[in-house]
Amino acid sequence: MSGPSQTLPHYTSTTITPRKILIIETGAGIQGEDITLDSGNADAGNTPTWRFRDGNVVVLVTATGRYVEADDAAGDVNQSASASALETADVDWQSTTITVRLGGKGGLSFDVVLGAADDTDAEVVTALNANATFAAHCLADVDGGVVRIRTRRAGADQNIHVTSSLATAYGASGIGANGTDADYRVTTISTELQDENGTAIHAPVENLLAAHFDESELIVGGAAATADTTGAWAEARAVLSRRGAIFG
Repeated sequence: MSGPSQTLPHYTSTTITPRKILIIETGAGIQGEDITLDSGNADAGNTPTWRFRDGNVVVLVTATGRYVEADDAAGDVNQSASASALETADVDWQSTTITVRLGGKGGLSFDVVLGAADDTDAEVVTALNANATFAAHCLADVDGGVVRIRTRRAGADQNIHVTSSLATAYGASGIGANGTDADYRVTTISTELQDENGTAIHAPVENLLAAHFDESELIVGGAAATADTTGAWAEARAVLSRRGAIFG
């Protein structure tokens, strides 16, 4: 005896061919722990855009703990090396000498002599930024009510050390700091950012911290990384290189 007729669900089979993002696959580079891609990502160069291809360059958003495309404005960026004064500028700062050293021991070092009337944070900032050597390498501003000196370049390879002839300004030994790198990764598998109901979802993905990459196969903003004009790939490439990545 036959039962009631049934309509079986329709399934569509999709074959996804891995992209060859590595030139040398032996050893597979430095594998990172799985990361979570934000559901807001869209691989503009793929169909459908919610299927996020391997080879995408992504970066951490510290505020959420998730990763977005490297050119996403919400993503973290490299930070410059920064040294802030220990006190607000006052009359004791007049005619003092601020010494800035970049690049660690043996690096570039230069002095900026403040004027006889430079006794406020704003005046000190103006004097520093008016010095040609200083301005070529650093930027001064007021942050948190004190003078802050930053390197113009950003990244973990940047180092600054600031001292003053006035010991209370930056401490008897001065203040040193390093820049930091944003956490860039390269995805190694295709990942779907949508569930079976069409709802956007965050998704885990395997990734590399460094490897011998085929640069022509890497993706930023849905297109070839090498075509990026936002500066995102240049920064990501520098970070990956510092970890030991090679590009061919």
